[in-house]
Amino acid sequence: MTRRAVLITSVTDEQGRRYGFAENELGEFDKVEDLDVLFDLVEKAGFQPIFAGHGRDLATALIEHTPCLVWNLNQGLYGRAREAEAPALCEMLGFELLGSGSWTAMLTQDKLAATLLVEKAGIAGLAVPRTIAIDEPGHLGQVDALSAEIRWFIKPRFEGSSRGIDNQAMHADGKALKARAGEVLDRWGPVLIQDFIDGIDISANALTDDLGVLTPLAPIVIDTETGFDCIDMKADYTNLRRRQLPLSELHPEHIPAVKRIISDLSRLFHARDYFRTDLRLDPRTGRIVFLEANLTPTFADHDEFILGAKLDGQSLDDVVKCILGAGDRRLQARKKKSTKNPPIEHRSIQNAH
Repeated sequence: MTRRAVLITSVTDEQGRRYGFAENELGEFDKVEDLDVLFDLVEKAGFQPIFAGHGRDLATALIEHTPCLVWNLNQGLYGRAREAEAPALCEMLGFELLGSGSWTAMLTQDKLAATLLVEKAGIAGLAVPRTIAIDEPGHLGQVDALSAEIRWFIKPRFEGSSRGIDNQAMHADGKALKARAGEVLDRWGPVLIQDFIDGIDISANALTDDLGVLTPLAPIVIDTETGFDCIDMKADYTNLRRRQLPLSELHPEHIPAVKRIISDLSRLFHARDYFRTDLRLDPRTGRIVFLEANLTPTFADHDEFILGAKLDGQSLDDVVKCILGAGDRRLQARKKKSTKNPPIEHRSIQNAH
């Protein structure tokens, strides 16, 4: 029996290195050894895994293999919509995609747009940080008006997760803040400066159920030495791989609010199959603040997404089967629909009238 093909598209750390990223910038790319484990689990589930990288390689693989499903782990390389490139291509060519679509991917990559959307939605119990956007060097003068009594946090506007955030991301001194913002602007493009909220970082995740509804997983407290998640942690891959349960669990009194918020956010962003968002909780007041949304967790045992699933009694194998099953059900539903309603033949422009 011929196994159906699942194309997994990703940019590995080895590819990132070839594209000119520095060693301390490779933490956001997928590790080959993690992908090897994922491939084994996809194969165990009865599918034929096929790898495709970025750009032309992905387009060629889609045409050559015509997979039944495409699992998008591809964060792209550069650009304001780089995380939306792979899903947009799959949508255009009609492939069934595992994970969220291009609109969601573009919105979550734009950290300012995501913050403004959350603020406008007014999700109960969820605040957003004060945010200043700097799009070009001429806007750096805005830093002079910021209070020196507040610690400010600097991150790229159009970069996912920890990319562009290192252990120098937090400043209170205006001169140092402006200098650091200029450095990030020069390397990564438009910058966001946000007030830093004292508290704990929470990885709040959701996974699809049998009905296609995203269900919250156990929230995970991110243990950090810097007080915030940064690329320096991920660059130390040897230590990262040692992270196993138990990672700090959230205090029980805060879990219901966090789970409700992740459910509300997944609906707000029209997420599908899986969704991750980073929150910050002030344990003294119970205030929860939105930091960012992230569509591409690492499907490996050391990632907070899988650690949350483990706390709920699900293994990495279970998560992979769950996501493949959700995509397969959508694919079968599409086939039934296309059989009942054959596509309308498009007339030529000459014969349109």
